[in-house]
Amino acid sequence: LSVMYLTTAAVESYSSGKQHSPVAASPERAKAHSVRTASEIRSQAMLSVLRIAVYLIFTFAWIAFSVFLLCRIILHSVSVKYIREKASLVKPGHSALCRDLSDEFGLKYPGILQSAFIKSPFLSGIFKPIILMPKCDEGFSLPIKEILLHELSHLQRYDCFWNLLRQIGTLIVPFQPLM
Repeated sequence: LSVMYLTTAAVESYSSGKQHSPVAASPERAKAHSVRTASEIRSQAMLSVLRIAVYLIFTFAWIAFSVFLLCRIILHSVSVKYIREKASLVKPGHSALCRDLSDEFGLKYPGILQSAFIKSPFLSGIFKPIILMPKCDEGFSLPIKEILLHELSHLQRYDCFWNLLRQIGTLIVPFQPLM
C-alpha cells in the first residue's frame, strides 16, 4: 500500500509541479486511492466476464444456426429422395429426346422422371442425376425441349455439386454475406 501511494504521490507531484513529501501525506488519501484502484479492478473483471459472455452467446448462436441449416439440408435431401422414389416414368418420346440432347452435349444420360409432388422441373443428384418433371394434364403441355436443354446445362456445369458445396460453406460460416 505504501509503495502504491508513494508511486501515485510521485506522479501527482510531477504532473502538478508541486513537491509533495510522501511521508507527510495522509493515510486517508492513500486508503481512498486504494479503494478506487480496487473498484477499477472490479470493473475490469466485470468487463472481462461480459466479454466472455458475449463470446459465448455468439458461439452458441453460430452453432445453433449451423445445426438448423444442417437439419434443413438433411430434410431437403430426404424429401427429394422421397420424390425420386415415388416418381414415374415419362413418355417414351420425352426420354428419347433427353437421350438425344444429352448425347449432343456429350453428357451421360441423366434419366428423366415425372412426379405429382413438384410444380417445376429440376435436376437432382450428383452421382445419379435425374431430371424431375411435374406431371402435366392432357390439355397442358410443357416446352419439353427447352426444359431439357436448361436442365442438361445444369448437369454440364455440375450445378448440383456446386450448390451442395455452397450449402456446406454456409453451414460452416452462416453469417458470411457472400455465401
